[in-house]
Amino acid sequence: YTVVSPYYWSFDYGPAHIAVVDQYTDGLAGTISAAQLTWLESDLAASVKEWKFIVLHAPGWTGSTRITAQVQTAIQPLCETYGVAMVLAGHEHFYTRCGVNGVKHITTGGGGAPLDSPSMGYPYVEAIAGVTHYCAVDIVGSTLYFKAVGSTGTVLDTFTIVHGPADTTPP
Repeated sequence: YTVVSPYYWSFDYGPAHIAVVDQYTDGLAGTISAAQLTWLESDLAASVKEWKFIVLHAPGWTGSTRITAQVQTAIQPLCETYGVAMVLAGHEHFYTRCGVNGVKHITTGGGGAPLDSPSMGYPYVEAIAGVTHYCAVDIVGSTLYFKAVGSTGTVLDTFTIVHGPADTTPP
């Protein structure tokens, strides 16, 4: 568990490394500071975990216009360089899955606030749902299983990511 400040940190959990960054360190600016980006690159480079994730507030790609360009211009290149599998964001009150150059960008903001309506009409959008939901990630060896589940138990979306040979026993 590496705490850099009360606003950004990282930790390992099983085969996963999770880096949490704060886009609001300068009030409500919505940007990640240069110091935080430098730390994030060093943190991702130092991790030997097979599965890497970044958690932040505002997405770079989603089912609406409310995106943060810095995720596209600064975070996405780090994801591609250091093998980040998934970026998890909130901000929008719905579910969206976007796939960008092998990185899944998940917007999971469907719990607790009035829901917004996502649209498939935005770049890289692969799946949407404007419902209250949660997301679950299971990792079995070299295979990651993801599902988004609505509050009624309905499975909204699933996908897998495989690093190397697939494990044939899903969770």
